[in-house]
Amino acid sequence: MPNANASLQRWTLLHRAIRRQKGSFRFVPTNKIPVSWPYDHKPGACNYGLVDEALQYRILEALKEFEIKFHYMNVQRLSQRGVPETEEDTIVIGTRDTDTTRWQEATNYIYGIVKKAAARIGTTMNVEIENPFGIYSDLSSPIMPDTAVHRCFSRIQSVVEAEVRRNCPDMCTSIAYHNRQHKVPTIDNTKQPTVIIFVAPGSYAYWAVVEAQIRQSIEAVHFKEDVEIALEILPGFNIPSATERGTTSCHPKFLRDQTPAPTLGASVGPQLSTTDSGSLGAVVSFQPRGGGEPQKCFLTAYHVVASGDPTGRAVNDEFGIGLDGRKVSQRIKVTYPARCDIAAPDQNPKAGAVTKPS
Repeated sequence: MPNANASLQRWTLLHRAIRRQKGSFRFVPTNKIPVSWPYDHKPGACNYGLVDEALQYRILEALKEFEIKFHYMNVQRLSQRGVPETEEDTIVIGTRDTDTTRWQEATNYIYGIVKKAAARIGTTMNVEIENPFGIYSDLSSPIMPDTAVHRCFSRIQSVVEAEVRRNCPDMCTSIAYHNRQHKVPTIDNTKQPTVIIFVAPGSYAYWAVVEAQIRQSIEAVHFKEDVEIALEILPGFNIPSATERGTTSCHPKFLRDQTPAPTLGASVGPQLSTTDSGSLGAVVSFQPRGGGEPQKCFLTAYHVVASGDPTGRAVNDEFGIGLDGRKVSQRIKVTYPARCDIAAPDQNPKAGAVTKPS
């Protein structure tokens, strides 16, 4: 089993490399490491009234003492993405301040208060101070094929792989080529083409040197197009898209710019119509009369798809579509969602904003 202090040191070296690159607006007590982004979070337990008015008052007074303006405070249960056993209840204190000079000192002081209060009721609680508008919280989106960025990534792929094999072969878990963007587009909507090298959490190396060598190799490749490529080295590992039980509960429920799989009751409609729509019914295994391979089909009402065959509409209204073995003259194409139900993405500028609790 690895030494705990050595493991912490490895984490710290890697985390410091990330902090130098991105800047740090998340502080936790000394000798602790913030949960790496992306992380899972949910409301934390208040632990039998631990975070009561008296404790909140002491925290607010401490923030005043260290000249940190209060924005919000809540209790969250944070864990590494897909690793629920790392859950830890944390008092997250938000501020809009950008001067982090006294944040570490303040975090340590507040943690001392919280640690004693938690020990009295036999539990633990972490503390974190953050600026939600400055913390590293980028999300990935795919690179579109046949674009300048795609061509540049194709040229440097072998170079990146060679440098990884040379500098951190036993630590690298995967290499990705993404556009990276802040999770709240209203804060920063820039999509930055980025090479992301994931290494096993706890890996030890001179990450600033490794990063510099890989960056120099990338910059040595000649591009016809003017493309700026960023480089990130992040702790991370691969998680299967589904576990043995088939669940994907630890993954995002919604992916930007990607239509979710249709479910019972979803909007469907004929491709030719911009006014008609209906609901997706049950999925069934249809066995053709007279034998043949079963086909997976879904049920819906006749009126939902009838307008998809305007030339045969009168006949279909009288005899149905393909009933009793009748040959169908035109195959009706169905879209999901129905064309009349397709709406523009939510452009609410306040989406993702963080405010003070009332």
